[in-house]
Amino acid sequence: MSKYKRICFFFLHVGCLYGLIAYLLWLILRPRTPTFFIIDLDILALTHQDAIPAVAHQNHSITFSLEIYNPNKRIDIYYNSTNITFHFSNVSVGAVMVGSFHQDFRERTQINGSMNLMNRKLLKAIFGADSNTTIDLEVNVVTVVRYRIFGSKTRRRRIDVWGHVPIGSQGQMNETVKIIMTHHIPH
Repeated sequence: MSKYKRICFFFLHVGCLYGLIAYLLWLILRPRTPTFFIIDLDILALTHQDAIPAVAHQNHSITFSLEIYNPNKRIDIYYNSTNITFHFSNVSVGAVMVGSFHQDFRERTQINGSMNLMNRKLLKAIFGADSNTTIDLEVNVVTVVRYRIFGSKTRRRRIDVWGHVPIGSQGQMNETVKIIMTHHIPH
């Protein structure tokens, strides 16, 4: 009977040791979600004061800079096509699609882009605003990523982040710091 108890006790210790090792490996190798920042956002033609009377007849454009940071150690990220959508008052004012790309660990990737802006409601809100008034433009980034850990890729994971960008009456981002995009939908 004591031989049976020793064998059970041995297998119990081995099982606990394997469980502890598996838990520690999971904590170390668990991929972290990339961090998205809005660096710059301008509505072109609004910075020129002579463009103000011709609001209804001009096509304006939004130029933006988005930065993506991979915080993982030794874990690469593969992005599928990334959709960047701009919203004003819960209405989509435009979208840009960025092709797939790869990001090494501890790397910062910057995406610069522009799109035509044809939403009169947004243009009227900006042009009708006082010089001290700001409006909120919401930016939504949706993508699907795969992580590469020790040569093997994980399953696909969807990332959906939002950011509020205050735009002044001159059509430029009011803040000079990066705006961190979060995983909750704005109100």
